[in-house]
Amino acid sequence: MEMASPSAAANDMGIKRHLYARLEIPEYWRRDPTGGELYGQPITGERLVNCAYMPYEVRAEADGPVTSHSELLDLVFSWDEAGGFDLLDPVTRRTIDKVVTERAARLVAEARAGMAEARAEAAHARAPRRT
Repeated sequence: MEMASPSAAANDMGIKRHLYARLEIPEYWRRDPTGGELYGQPITGERLVNCAYMPYEVRAEADGPVTSHSELLDLVFSWDEAGGFDLLDPVTRRTIDKVVTERAARLVAEARAGMAEARAEAAHARAPRRT
């Protein structure tokens, strides 16, 4: 993903785009933090088809965000003036950082529960048995 800047935008749209196609980079994404002043839109994604980049659809949602779906990554790139740039889960439309944070918290909780269970089993095994 290229990040637009006034000094690099022309290269991103020209020479770099052609170079990446020759190198067979399967997707080429560009992000314009100005909202589209440098690239024409805030998010531009393309996929390589027969050695040429073909644009992904860019949608302006009713509530403001501009989005586009990466087939390769199976992520939704999202930009809005208020929140800036985010990567979204295509199913839940939740930001990836929240999905990853929740998944990590769930794994930590499961590990702690497993350790507590193992300690309980070990304590039970050490306990004297009555006959």
